[in-house]
Amino acid sequence: MRRRHDGVTRWLRTALLCLFAAMMPASIARAQETKDQSADVATIVDAISGEALIVDGMVKGLARSLDGQPKFKALEDRHPGFRAHVEDDLLVLFRETVRQRYPIVRPKLDALVRTSAKPDELATIAAYLKSSAGTRFLAAWGKDDETDLLEYWTRYTSSYASDTSPLDRTADAQFATSGALRTLASLNDVLDPPLSEWSDELVAEMKPRLPQILSANIARTTP
Repeated sequence: MRRRHDGVTRWLRTALLCLFAAMMPASIARAQETKDQSADVATIVDAISGEALIVDGMVKGLARSLDGQPKFKALEDRHPGFRAHVEDDLLVLFRETVRQRYPIVRPKLDALVRTSAKPDELATIAAYLKSSAGTRFLAAWGKDDETDLLEYWTRYTSSYASDTSPLDRTADAQFATSGALRTLASLNDVLDPPLSEWSDELVAEMKPRLPQILSANIARTTP
């Protein structure tokens, strides 16, 4: 019985080794594929809804909001420097709040992007966004208040800056004709609902601190 047991054990060990040998390349490939896809998703989310971009958008929104409030202008007239101090304090508040809360919404954004496009589409988009042409486009788009990506793209590619290289222009054309541009625009739209909901939560969280900031800076700038 002992010999038979040893034989079965050796057979089982050999079979398991063969099974592992057959599975490992596929497992490694799947793991690498998952890793690559996660990197592509991260690149895309960072480019269109990254933490720094959200803070920048909040700052721009704040500036427009303050510009449209006569009462705030009256306070600035009576308290020189009031607006600058308020904006500085609010920027600190924005950054602090987003830094604490962004990790909560980020997995949802990643999951939406991952399930809203095919792996090869994600790879194409990520490669473009990391390229010279993509970096240039993102920098230009970030300075513009236009929310519709396709509309801005048309304006951007119809009036290139003089220092835009022929290679970058070609890369832009290939990106658009491949269909990847429309997929990127679609992904941008997909992220809007969860980001809007999350933004409302941020505002609700920050709102109680606003009166304190205003009062402190009125006192700070009283002649």
